[in-house]
Amino acid sequence: MMSFARYIPNAISIIRLISIIPTLWLFLRGELFWTLILMMASTISDGLDGYLARKFNLASRIGSMLDPIADKVLISTFFIVYAFYNFIPLELMIIVIGRDLLILTGYINLRLIEGPFDAKPDPLSKVNTFVEFIFILLIVVNLLLDLNALVVETFAGLVIALSLLSLIKYVLIWSERVLRALRLVN
Repeated sequence: MMSFARYIPNAISIIRLISIIPTLWLFLRGELFWTLILMMASTISDGLDGYLARKFNLASRIGSMLDPIADKVLISTFFIVYAFYNFIPLELMIIVIGRDLLILTGYINLRLIEGPFDAKPDPLSKVNTFVEFIFILLIVVNLLLDLNALVVETFAGLVIALSLLSLIKYVLIWSERVLRALRLVN
């Protein structure tokens, strides 16, 4: 039994990744209630897989990659779709996805300089991802209930602020590591 249990956090991440397809399909069909249900399940599963991995010592290298990939694919998919249908400004999508691409580029460059290293997410980045999940849920809730525009705009501002702050934090931390590594080489 224990041998199977060690795969549960990874299975949750894989299910979250696969669930993007039916979630997107439901959204595009206008099935907003069911879209919201699947998105809420994805949001909960994002916390659940990490909790199980830490609580029961089930963390794995593949899980440490699967979880953020599932998060970013889900978030990016819906930011692109929302921008395409003009539910959010194009600039917001560019900031969210651009941040992730810049962080990925920084990670790759730092890995080339330092070699393999453990890339643990910054706490601010975790908050940013959580707020992005809430925001993609909020857009569906807004489409269902026609919320006050101020609520959506406030959350959009929070997403922008957290995206930029966490990007700046990564740039500062990783720049320091690159400079330190280059000093060691010279």
